[in-house]
Amino acid sequence: MSIYKEFAQALLPDGILDYCDLTDFKKKGNALLIFLEEKPVIPSEYKDESYRLNGFMPEVTIKDFPIREFKAELKIKRRRWLLTGSNTKVTGNWDLLSPGTRMTKGFADFLKELAKY
Repeated sequence: MSIYKEFAQALLPDGILDYCDLTDFKKKGNALLIFLEEKPVIPSEYKDESYRLNGFMPEVTIKDFPIREFKAELKIKRRRWLLTGSNTKVTGNWDLLSPGTRMTKGFADFLKELAKY
């Protein structure tokens, strides 16, 4: 594994690089924008069906732990597949967000704990 991938794994939410490729990053004011694109791997529950890639869902922005003095924003493009037999569109189902938020679970849990004090 390259040192750059190991470094990215240390900064990003656990396991996200199992699902996504890091495609870009930019500094914008006091924010670090981290661009991720879902890997073209069909969800396991559909792997035995006939399918084809069907573009991307709209990009979502997720807030994560700050990195140095920068707010960290993950810009994620999730893939969509078309099941050709039933003409049904499907997406992967990974558990990254804290329910009801646009934050990673770890960051939301940290803020909830901080609010107690």
